[in-house]
Amino acid sequence: MPATMKDIAARSGVSIFTVSKYVNGGHVKNENAEKIEAAVAELGYKVNTTARALKTSRSMTIGIIMEELTNSFYSGVMSVVDNYFLESGYSSIITETKGRSEESLRKLDLLLSKRVDGIICFTSCCDLNFINTCIGSGVGLVVVDSLPQGGQPCGSCDFILTDNVCGAFDATRHLVENGHHEIAVITGDSSRFSAGERLRGYQECLAQSGIPVRGDLIFIDEYNIDGGYRCAQRLARLARRPTAVLVCNYLMALGALVAFNENDLRAGEELSLIMFDEIQANSAFRPRLTTVGQSLDEIGRLAAERILLRARGGDLPDGIFRIPARLIIRDSVVRLK
Repeated sequence: MPATMKDIAARSGVSIFTVSKYVNGGHVKNENAEKIEAAVAELGYKVNTTARALKTSRSMTIGIIMEELTNSFYSGVMSVVDNYFLESGYSSIITETKGRSEESLRKLDLLLSKRVDGIICFTSCCDLNFINTCIGSGVGLVVVDSLPQGGQPCGSCDFILTDNVCGAFDATRHLVENGHHEIAVITGDSSRFSAGERLRGYQECLAQSGIPVRGDLIFIDEYNIDGGYRCAQRLARLARRPTAVLVCNYLMALGALVAFNENDLRAGEELSLIMFDEIQANSAFRPRLTTVGQSLDEIGRLAAERILLRARGGDLPDGIFRIPARLIIRDSVVRLK
């Protein structure tokens, strides 16, 4: 016989009313929630999400709009989000926009027609029209990886992102502390929120270190493999090459490494290198790459928590959450004498 709410109540020592309130998405005391969760896990109780949705007028579904499904940062965060939803009795509908504003609005209309309880949007370029349309529909929104122009909250919305400025600052400082004064940066154009912030962190560190910012060492292109390749080709052709480079996302870094190899420029030896993003492939590179790691677990957990609080009708103020990045020091930075 499958476990019932009565069984959960008996095992956890709380009332059936409290169990019912909790499994139907209501708020109960933390100590009671922990007891109920333990009993649910022990007895293998399965929540009837269909019945819950009918009772609460909620679909128990969150819409996910992703700029690119192949983006390892987004997919890593989404894996954390999906596990959190599973434990909370929610499911998700995932869509992709390829970075096109009109596609974002079309996918938003689709998800709203499915009566989703909230939206998480993964995007490197925040579209105010999209945000206002979503908020106007009465559905809560969490945006991961960018802020609208001006960085101001928009109402019924949270923004969760890596502290890109500090991450780039710390990476550049590590290069300076190892004796590098001619440091290049490879990044995306200013339409990409994180690209602009990482460039700012690089520039602020050089300024604070008393090192002039050389315009010829700032390489800006598309925020992808091809863009990184083109930037690295231009860097390799410089008459006065830098001794180090900060590459502002892993796709650009992959393209840059190809170009450096083609030009017999050994990254991590002749050219010290730090890249953003900690990915599994990093262990395959020699020398091992120093990276700026983003906290996928913390970003995913917070995104899931905030959207479920909004979906359940929580009265929440707008929030901007900047999650610290972590410099992971390996072998690709040479110390200059």
